[in-house]
Amino acid sequence: MFQEHDEVEITGCEYDSRLIGKRGFIIDQAPPFNDRWAVHGIPGILTANSGGFYAHELRKTGNTKPRR
Repeated sequence: MFQEHDEVEITGCEYDSRLIGKRGFIIDQAPPFNDRWAVHGIPGILTANSGGFYAHELRKTGNTKPRR
């Protein structure tokens, strides 16, 4: 499904519809136990700059975050 560093676009969000269309990167190294993937680097989030999303709310863009 998703792998760490995959860029994803948010296609739906049950708690904040303003996030739809924004992009971020998967930070989980393995599939989550709580069914929510951790996405980091979402512009417009003022707190931790990340959020948890269900797989059906995300779509891969085909890009990956460069590894350091």
